[in-house]
Amino acid sequence: MRRYQDAAELSGRFVSEFGMEAYPHLETLRRVITDPQQRHPGSRMMDFQNKAGDHERRIMTYVSANLLVPPDLPSFTHATQVIQAETMRYAYKAWRRMWRWPGARRCDGVLVWQLNNCWPTISWAVVDYYLIRKPAFYAISRALRSLDVGSGELVSENINIMMLASPNATTEVLEHHCVKVTTACDGDLNPFIIHAVISVGGHVVATDTAWPHPLKYMDFSNRNVRVQVSLSSQDDITVSADLPVKGFVFEEREGLKLSDNGFDLVPGEKKLVTVGWKGSATKELL
Repeated sequence: MRRYQDAAELSGRFVSEFGMEAYPHLETLRRVITDPQQRHPGSRMMDFQNKAGDHERRIMTYVSANLLVPPDLPSFTHATQVIQAETMRYAYKAWRRMWRWPGARRCDGVLVWQLNNCWPTISWAVVDYYLIRKPAFYAISRALRSLDVGSGELVSENINIMMLASPNATTEVLEHHCVKVTTACDGDLNPFIIHAVISVGGHVVATDTAWPHPLKYMDFSNRNVRVQVSLSSQDDITVSADLPVKGFVFEEREGLKLSDNGFDLVPGEKKLVTVGWKGSATKELL
């Protein structure tokens, strides 16, 4: 199995099928696994819900290679969803970048496996049987914005350039630049992220964040995440944090519709999420 971070090396002129498995949201798992004693990773009923060959090894390999392996079902569910969303982000951004321009195409299209499920299961689907969206659904949506930005590992500080971007094409803004980083004498690691932003008229239209990998080596304590509900509109929620956060996820349920989910947070930015309700869905987010 290849790392999902290697997506750029796994491209072709047309990628007809690719995907990553993930657990559905907890509401779906609780509906189909009615015995509370079976609601844990690796249980008989949990494995029964997954019909993919060798799924136990595949899911655990990707989770353990990138994240600390949590023992409880809610945390493990979140871990699998983060991995699936990251796989979609890496793949779509890498292959969209290879679209390039007429006469220089390196990737002409992508088909993800899969969109949704025909029965309640653990699978590659980004929308489950009850039409509850996984974070990977939103990762694909962000990667396919009409205007998007991607960050890499080699960048230069204080970049100010003028450029023209062709329609329906990709443009390399900056290549072959790097920043020299001096390692602390005591050997302590102070990881940093690269956050790229496109704003039009002061309005942010696209962002991308490059993280050190694997994520399991990072300390995500003391993030001080804040979730605020608008007093004027109960359907607008603002999320912010004092330190970078990877894969912030609202637990979704049937009938709930979010404008975005499974996103990263960086200091100084506030993420606005609009909530829609359908049918008998209760106005509650976990």
